[in-house]
Amino acid sequence: MMNCSACMKLIKSSEGITCTRKSCVKQYHLLCVNITPDKLRSHKSWTCCKEPRQGDNSNTPLRRVDDSETPTDSDFENVTKRKPGKSSNNHPLVFNNQDSLRSELRLILKEELKQILSAELQPLKEKLTDLDTSLTFISSQYDEMTKLLMANKNELKCLSEENKSLREDLKTCASRIKQLETENMRQQQWSRLNNIEITGVPECKTTTDLEVVMKVAERIGAPVKAADVEFAHRIQPYRTGSAQHSRAIVARFKQRSTKDAVIAAARKIRYITAEAIGIGSINDKIYVNEHLTRTNKALLRECKQKSREMNYKFVWTKNCRIYIRKNESSPPIPITIQADLIKIT
Repeated sequence: MMNCSACMKLIKSSEGITCTRKSCVKQYHLLCVNITPDKLRSHKSWTCCKEPRQGDNSNTPLRRVDDSETPTDSDFENVTKRKPGKSSNNHPLVFNNQDSLRSELRLILKEELKQILSAELQPLKEKLTDLDTSLTFISSQYDEMTKLLMANKNELKCLSEENKSLREDLKTCASRIKQLETENMRQQQWSRLNNIEITGVPECKTTTDLEVVMKVAERIGAPVKAADVEFAHRIQPYRTGSAQHSRAIVARFKQRSTKDAVIAAARKIRYITAEAIGIGSINDKIYVNEHLTRTNKALLRECKQKSREMNYKFVWTKNCRIYIRKNESSPPIPITIQADLIKIT
């Protein structure tokens, strides 16, 4: 930008005109030479310097000033000055002091900075727009995840309550099953109250099981008749290791008193040999016991083992129930289930 040769103020490119004469490069405000922007095209060959005319030329639009002279305020008295108004947007303003120049420069600088900042900040604005779009998407996803989490939380709560209810039902069922098993075991044992079990008798085809029972009862001192026995037969052993031995004989008496008398007599002599009844050798020992269920037999074995460890002298059964006693002066302790083994101390 250059200064106007008339008013010595800065000229914007759109607010000035340059002399077309080759030897002159002076520029002027359009207002200083009374040319409107609309008529600028018709002054393509405009020149500021003409031959001096005779007489006073102070009333001409431009008054010639020598290059060596320094312009003063009186040199610009013939320049038309207009007040800014509605038309100030289309015509440049003429400033007569430095404050006005500074204000104009501030406006120009502000406009330039605004354009530069706008150009520089446009990519950032686009990035912020993309970021806002991403944040909106993430927010929507977060809302969906929150809803899903709440739904899962409610479902988990329902499942937890259902699981708790099922656990209580399972506990009740387990307790009920245990009671039923105990009751079933009692019923099975109750059905065997009139039975005896004879082990160690060699198998012989010439002697029936009933005859063996009668011979054993007579040998231990509690003779019975065939009419006293409801049935007698051999049973398959539960343990595989017992298969190499003779199968046990189970006999059921019609009267419990008969069975009790046979058991009492058998405990007095503990055992007899097979030779005593004419079936086997002297090495075959025959034992007579109450007919216990499989569960009670296992419990009796554990009870005998622990009693030996804790120095208990007596372990026996009566009416198919297990009892222990530490010595002759101690009271008998009933053992009905495996948990009762803690009583042996």
